Amino acid sequence: MGMTRAENEGLKQQRASLEATIADAELRGELAIKDANTKLSKLEAALQQARQDMERQLDNLDNGRNICRLYNHKGIISRIYKELNKQKQTTPLKMEKGHEQTLLEQRHTCGKII
Repeated sequence: MGMTRAENEGLKQQRASLEATIADAELRGELAIKDANTKLSKLEAALQQARQDMERQLDNLDNGRNICRLYNHKGIISRIYKELNKQKQTTPLKMEKGHEQTLLEQRHTCGKII
């Protein structure tokens, strides 16, 4: 079975086309891997940053808890709150509402923490 010259040329062109398609696919694959690795590196860096931020926030929370424990142990927050209530009932309150609200929130927060 002999192939004609035209059939042979057709097969050569088909092979060349397939080889070009394969080379193009390999190149796109390599570029996709590089892109994925770049994105992975960025995600890993963001995750590390998030871990550091969370660690810092936990340290701050622990510090706040320690302060609340100290204040509650000494009864400071309760005494200030009671004194404010006495002053509020006997004299016009000189403290702005925002400060009073902050103190109430701190008293409430410290009570929950302990």
